[in-house]
Amino acid sequence: NERERNRVRLVNLGFAALRQHVPHGAASKKMSKVETLRSAVEYIRALQRLLDEHDAAAAFPDGRGRAAVGEGGGGGGYSSASPSSASSVPGSPCSSEE
Repeated sequence: NERERNRVRLVNLGFAALRQHVPHGAASKKMSKVETLRSAVEYIRALQRLLDEHDAAAAFPDGRGRAAVGEGGGGGGYSSASPSSASSVPGSPCSSEE
């Protein structure tokens, strides 16, 4: 069926575009669709942690309250990465790879 082939082609093009925006997406071995989605979810979570940490640092520029960011349970598992570490996330829009 022509419509189904076109739909599948568009889905595949969408996954190809997504692979270009996630870390390791342009690697020599093509990631599966499941790997692409998992990688995208992890990448979004990492970027969200960076934003949360940046917001926390901006709210308390003198460093007060930074320890409270990771406390209290249910905080989403904040990492120890600093807001400036966006450049260390491979493929990050903030990286200087381009």
